[in-house]
Amino acid sequence: MCFEMMFVLYISNMTLPSVSQSTTTQTRLECNHLAFSQGNKSYFYNNVNKTCIIYPTIIYRKDSLVSHPGFEYFVEDAPACGPPPVPKGHQLLEVIGSPGNYTAKYKCDQSYVHRQIDETRCIGDSDWTETPCKDFASCATIKECNSSYTTDGEYIHYPGILNSSSVRLYCHNMNTNSPKTYLTLNATNVFDVPTGRCYGGSGCEVYPYTNPAQGKTTFTKVAIDTEKMSSINNDYTFTIQHFGAQRLYASVFCCSRSNIAMCLRGRSTIDVTNTGLMISNSLCQMIL
Repeated sequence: MCFEMMFVLYISNMTLPSVSQSTTTQTRLECNHLAFSQGNKSYFYNNVNKTCIIYPTIIYRKDSLVSHPGFEYFVEDAPACGPPPVPKGHQLLEVIGSPGNYTAKYKCDQSYVHRQIDETRCIGDSDWTETPCKDFASCATIKECNSSYTTDGEYIHYPGILNSSSVRLYCHNMNTNSPKTYLTLNATNVFDVPTGRCYGGSGCEVYPYTNPAQGKTTFTKVAIDTEKMSSINNDYTFTIQHFGAQRLYASVFCCSRSNIAMCLRGRSTIDVTNTGLMISNSLCQMIL
């Protein structure tokens, strides 16, 4: 238990003469923090319907109180950090400790994994430490879950940003402590900034011209930031370089951009067919 209770009483609907505040809280500790942070002296909490009744003073006698299922009476202070956080994927099991040193223990929901620990701590009046549950969003998290996973390949991930829906992603360098996550591309994804330059007279004439940005790169896998589910466009681990400079994923241009009717154009082909993912229309840009 996280409270050293002076006593526990039960209250009926008719025995509390003046209630300063009544609300609903997710946990008893949240009710505790709400009561004492406002300068009140005690509170009643119902573990069944989560009702929090804050009382301005301490009740020292129980003569007028009668049994009422679910309500308990508390006077003890809570951690100065406030109630422990309960982010997505966490179930708060208990809070234990003593004034100045509290520990909150959690259970991780399905598709989430403990990060070597199963608790967060409040020491003094600082913030709670990082909570333990991480979603199976990246290869690093999968590796942390089970260090015996040492083979590169396709693994099922459950990114939180996708509401923990499953997606198949490729894990690279699983025999290290810092594996990386990629999306395997089943179709051609090529980005080409061609050499040459157009002459804008009659017809279309291309004459020699070079600059350091010209190049052609094909991606067979693209690195993924699974927290945002966005591509990391400058990772060239799984690419084929045809000539010149390495081109960023999903980024091209050419020296005809002042006139898009010209015959010399950059080429960008993004195709995530049969990957289980799609490109968000809100994130697409075309730069001429």
